[in-house]
Amino acid sequence: MNEILSSTEGALRTISQMKRFVNIRIKDEEEKERFLSFLEAVSGELSSFQEKVLGMKAGTTLILSDEEVKKLYELLDGLQLEYSGDNPLVPVYRKNVASPFEEVKRNVSYYLEVSGFFQSVQNLAVEKDIVARSMKKDERKTLFLKKIEDFPDRELVERLLEESENPVEDYVSLKEKELSEKHRVDLLTIASVKPVVSSLISLAQENGIETESFSQMIAEMDVKLTGSSTYKVLKSKLSQLDLNENFLNEVASYLRNVAFLRKAYEDAMSSWKIVDAPDFVKEVRVKGGEVIEILLEGVPSVFLSDETIDSVKLKFSFSEVLANIFQNYVDAWNAAPFPRYYFNTFFVATTTTLLEVVTASLAAYAFSWMVFPGRDFIFGLFLATMMIPGEVLLVPNFITISKLGWIDTYYALIIPWIVSVFAIFLLRQHFLTIPRELFDAAKIDGCSHWRFLWQMVVPLSKPAVITSALLKFVGSWNAFLWVLIVTNSEKYRTLPVGLQAFSSDVGTQYNLLMAAATFSILPVVILFIFTQKYFIQGIARTGLK
Repeated sequence: MNEILSSTEGALRTISQMKRFVNIRIKDEEEKERFLSFLEAVSGELSSFQEKVLGMKAGTTLILSDEEVKKLYELLDGLQLEYSGDNPLVPVYRKNVASPFEEVKRNVSYYLEVSGFFQSVQNLAVEKDIVARSMKKDERKTLFLKKIEDFPDRELVERLLEESENPVEDYVSLKEKELSEKHRVDLLTIASVKPVVSSLISLAQENGIETESFSQMIAEMDVKLTGSSTYKVLKSKLSQLDLNENFLNEVASYLRNVAFLRKAYEDAMSSWKIVDAPDFVKEVRVKGGEVIEILLEGVPSVFLSDETIDSVKLKFSFSEVLANIFQNYVDAWNAAPFPRYYFNTFFVATTTTLLEVVTASLAAYAFSWMVFPGRDFIFGLFLATMMIPGEVLLVPNFITISKLGWIDTYYALIIPWIVSVFAIFLLRQHFLTIPRELFDAAKIDGCSHWRFLWQMVVPLSKPAVITSALLKFVGSWNAFLWVLIVTNSEKYRTLPVGLQAFSSDVGTQYNLLMAAATFSILPVVILFIFTQKYFIQGIARTGLK
């Protein structure tokens, strides 16, 4: 509609400008009068046409109905814009006035033809509803294997399907390694050539070039796409890689196989088993729990193109309801090596907690029960370090860890965090509340500082010690930034860093991320529930307000 109004306004402006040049460009007086009269008539006709189109634009719906489109076509068809005479201004008139309306008229006519075709094929009466149920894992595997019966590496894929959760990706890795070893090409080169070859294959398919041989495909493209700038750029990139013909042919064949394999796997994993349906319904797929695909045979796909679905009903058994409720947790657990992340997180959190309790207890005892020169000044320096933001220490700590060769080891995750000034302060405040008479009595009995600390002071300070341990355990469990920068492999990464598996440049899988976050924080919540009384006692008895 906007295009039609724009063409009308442009045509009226052109006619207004042409009237000024009639006396200058046309010498024949009779032709001049005739052309001017024609322009006046066309101008009036276009003004009337413009008013009618504006009236249609202010309709009741956002999109024109088919009846309104037919009416619009009748208005376009009724325009008399063709001029039978000949003068120097006629080519300008045809280019800027008549031709745009002819193009619009063709487009509207094409739409009406397509719409008529849709309505003509949408005449099949369906007596059955489509009833389908979700498939079990084994059923989907069977369907996938059926889809790849003629696949060259079917046996390899079948083995990977039994051994791996991601058989297609494992197949890709194995085939690329095989290509690398066979042609003595590194994996980085293969990664560089894949997008170029893939783009060339897609360009060839768009232009109707279908050949199995990559070299033959390039030969045909050299003839057919001589003027294509896209092809020239891709061909230039391929030439820069300087790879032999056999290798490129195998890469192209490998890419076609992978594309076929991915499509077959995705279709099989999203397929539902048809319980009852019309004969022309061959497959039902549910993708992402949001998109329903229905594959038809012998019936044009436009049969359902603009039909509204009255209702979609889903029925689940009790076991399926439970499976659906917890499916995100299952998918999240399988999406990354979470058992390894759990072990790393528990090991690092437990080790740092135990070591911190030991070091904090020793330091707190020294600052509270032992007398030595500069004790209060040193303790003041300790407290002053709490004013330094942790982010400031990341770079020097990272440099130190790098020079020690501890990057991507448990040492980097544990050693820098076994001392906490806050824990020392918390325990010292609690140790100061213990009566001095106990120490005097123990000293008379020959008790050493070491024995008094572990047999008297620490047991009496259990709430404060547990509070300190709990705070450390939670902090270590949730640590993210330090773990991220000192680990390079999944072998040493912890749960908070592992949650990144659900975020990428193309988006975030929030359902899986939330599920993973839930079972990541669950152990800490359970721990707090059972230790909250010690936490409250520890804070209440340390002298903190």
